[in-house]
Amino acid sequence: MKIERDLAIQILKYRDHHKDFYFPFMVICVECSKEEDDFTEIEPSEWKLIENDNMYQTFELRENLQNLYKETVELMAQGFLEKTINSEKARNSIRNFIFYTTEGHTFQSNSKADIPDVENCQVLGWGKGGTIEDAFKNFKKESLWLDASGFNEVIGVELKNDKTYFFNLKN
Repeated sequence: MKIERDLAIQILKYRDHHKDFYFPFMVICVECSKEEDDFTEIEPSEWKLIENDNMYQTFELRENLQNLYKETVELMAQGFLEKTINSEKARNSIRNFIFYTTEGHTFQSNSKADIPDVENCQVLGWGKGGTIEDAFKNFKKESLWLDASGFNEVIGVELKNDKTYFFNLKN
């Protein structure tokens, strides 16, 4: 698995300072290898050398599963459980989305012009669902007027929360 240079240095530094911690991966530096199939594991104590020499840029993690400590197995299990539980929660949670379009035209509230004053986006509405696709289906079901609107391209964005903030341009 490829990793960023900064992460490789962080891992090596941590391992150097926590010598009893078993990390079930080797940090490999591609530039240190002599042949394409060959690889050189970077020792934790070499983190300063790597940090101070920009020649080393390409890093990978390779599995090194041997003599697993109980703590290592527990950490690995915890990671897999979090991944499984979080993906299940995300699938089952109701999320909020806003749907808008860049089609159409808008006039300012005090406009007397025949030509639109503002190029903007128009909010079409909101939808809820476990995925954006589900939310869009729900939004279309609840917005029967959409078929007659003439809009075609709709953009959906997930909202982080339901908080609404009001501002005044005159203050």
